[in-house]
Amino acid sequence: PLTPHGFIQAASLADRFSAVKISKVYTSPLERAISTALPLAEKCSAEISFDTLLLEKDVCISHKGFSFSPETESQCKERARKFIESILDNHCNGAIAVVAHGEILQYLIRESLGIADCSGRF
Repeated sequence: PLTPHGFIQAASLADRFSAVKISKVYTSPLERAISTALPLAEKCSAEISFDTLLLEKDVCISHKGFSFSPETESQCKERARKFIESILDNHCNGAIAVVAHGEILQYLIRESLGIADCSGRF
């Protein structure tokens, strides 16, 4: 879950983007991402969509809930590519926001910019 400071940051993020016409907020279904995405979606009157493609690296969903499952770099990169393709195919109007986790965000940014090498961090 978010820390008290994390909740302050989430509210600040929502305030900062309140003037942007965000039509949809895509978020990981993990609690800390949802806690960050909800204030933004509410402030912008945006629809919220939970997407398992945005889960943190090495996390999967099973019949028992969330669990650890080792994931290769290429598997994580493929998830990022699938998410981006889904957005391009299904969301053609308005701005969107994506709330996810550090490592998958790295892959999303690199895939969006066409940067093939995913070694190292920004």
